Parts: sequence; structure tokens; C-alpha cells
Amino acid sequence: MTKYSCATLVPSSCVPFTGKDLVFLTLEEQPECDANLDEVIDLIAIAIKDLETATDVSTHNKACLEISGILTLPKLLQAHTDKLCALDAQLITLTDQLDDLVIGNELVTIDLGCLATAAAPCLVASNTYTLIAILNTFRSEICAIKAELGI
Repeated sequence: MTKYSCATLVPSSCVPFTGKDLVFLTLEEQPECDANLDEVIDLIAIAIKDLETATDVSTHNKACLEISGILTLPKLLQAHTDKLCALDAQLITLTDQLDDLVIGNELVTIDLGCLATAAAPCLVASNTYTLIAILNTFRSEICAIKAELGI
């Protein structure tokens, strides 16, 4: 690479900064009116370092994410979105399946002991009842006990 001679070199610390405000700084953070080029370069370097730190994903645990190649913030965000969308689809499927499930009609085999007579009309097979029949039997018997006790 050829360097061109620019006559006398002036150190950047001796070059006054006459540029516009730095857009990534607030009004209070702007360089002083007598700032030199070194000070402005330092402010830019600090901003770049802050961006690198804020977007560093090198130690991110991507155990359940599918990311190929070098881990970058855009790839990580996309992997998170993909995972959330997949989980959302599974949740919708499960919700639909549960909405279609009529659990009250599920058969339960249980020895109801002293409640067997009360549940006899709901008997499906030996000691087998629908869940809703068992729950209704329990409710009826509990209500009868409460009424007997006056509570």
C-alpha cells in the first residue's frame, strides 16, 4: 500500500473538531466546543465498544435453538422467533385437543365402598363409572351430610 505524503503531519490531538453533533450522544454528552479529533475518536470508540458489549451473544446458551454457523444477534433473534412460533403452534394444537376433550365422560374404575349404592344407577361396569357420575355422587353425598349436620 502506497502512502502519499501530505507535507507536514499534524497530530490529531492538535486538529480541532469542527463537525456536527454526534447523533449517538445526547446534547449534554456532545464534545466541548474546543474538542480535538482525538477526543471525538475516543467518544466514537466508546460507543462502538458499548454496542459490541450490548450485542455480544458469544456466551448465550443456545441449547434448544437451531442455529448454524457463527452465532450472531440476528440469527439468535430469528431462532428465538422460530422457537416461540413452534411453541405457539403446539399450544394451539393442545388447546384445540383439550377443548374437544369431554373429560366428564372418561371412565374411572374405583371401589366407592359405602357410596356404591348411591352411584349404582351410573354403574357402567364392575366398579366403573363416568368421572362426572362419581363427582355428582360425591357432591350429593356431601350436600346430604351438610344438610344432616345443619351446615
